[in-house]
Parts: sequence; C-alpha cells; structure tokens
Amino acid sequence: MKKIIFLFFIVCLVIFSVLNSCKCKTSDYALTISNNFSPTSTATLIPTYTSTITSTPTCVIYYKDLDGDGYGVTNDWSCLSSPQPLYSLLNGDCNDMDPQIYPGKQEACNNKDDNCNMIVDEENAIGCNNYYIDLDSDGYGGNSLSKCLCSPYFPYITIQDGDCNDNNAQIHPGKQEICSNGIDDNCNGQIDEIGCQ
Repeated sequence: MKKIIFLFFIVCLVIFSVLNSCKCKTSDYALTISNNFSPTSTATLIPTYTSTITSTPTCVIYYKDLDGDGYGVTNDWSCLSSPQPLYSLLNGDCNDMDPQIYPGKQEACNNKDDNCNMIVDEENAIGCNNYYIDLDSDGYGGNSLSKCLCSPYFPYITIQDGDCNDNNAQIHPGKQEICSNGIDDNCNGQIDEIGCQ
C-alpha cells in the first residue's frame, strides 16, 4: 500500500513539472512592427478635414422682352437665377418693339405677321371677307367653295356667290334671260321665264 501511494506521489510530481514548464511568460515575446517603427517613436496625428459643398442655384433661361408682351426674342437670352424686368420665360417674338405682335396672337388684316408664324394676313384673320371661287371670272362664284381672306387671290376672287355655272361667263345672277336657249341664264332656277329676250 505504501508503495502505491509513493508511486502516485511520483506521478503527480512529474505531471506538475510538465505543466509548469509550459507556462508562457510575457517577457518571452516581443512586438514586431513593420516599416521600421520603433517602440520609442512618436505617432503623428494627421488632421481630418471636412469639406462643405455649397450648392450653386440653378439658373433658368429667360429671353429679352423689351415690349413686355410676355414673349422674348429667341436668340437673345440670359440664364438667370430669378425673374428680371424686361425678360420672359417664353420666346418666339418676331417684333419685340410691338406688344401687339407675339406668338398666339389672333391674326388681323393689317399687313403684319401678328402671330409670328411667318404668314401675313392669313386665312380667317380678323376683318377677313368671304371670297368665292370664280373660275369663269364673271364676278360670281359658287355657293360652297369660299375662304375668308384679307385680300383675294385666284381662284378666290369674288365676294359675290350664286353662280349656277362657273364654267360659263355668260351665266350668272343678274344676267338677262335669253328666250328659247334652254338655259337658266340668270341662275334664278327658271328657264326662259317671262321677261326673257
């Protein structure tokens, strides 16, 4: 029994010695830093800068509008941050010295291009007259073919309608009825009526 206890004691001493030899000491290790950094070196702090971005106001295209009609000249513009006198957001004015001339203006019979569409005194302008097609140039046109114009142009050349045969200049309203020709000479809907000659 004493021998067993003795052997147990010897085994315990061996185990204790092995465990004690494996303890790590902090003095056995050294901190290695690359780039030749020395433990005695002084660290230099690099300041961090915060950049502030200032937003520049976006400009808007405005057109020079000298006559104040709300429309400016297309090729005379400036990029502005806010509205300015004598400038407009709209363009296309063909006469910036006349406030009665601008895009969208109702055209009138006045020898001007009121609405800046490059047409002077166009069809259906204010003050126009109905002109009828008068192919035979007898001063009378048909009842349906007409245009409202400031001035006539062929074949819309007469303001008188009622011609019942626009291919014969001898037939039109007011013409003397001719007897026995089988034609309604005066376009009254009758042929060779009383009073014919």
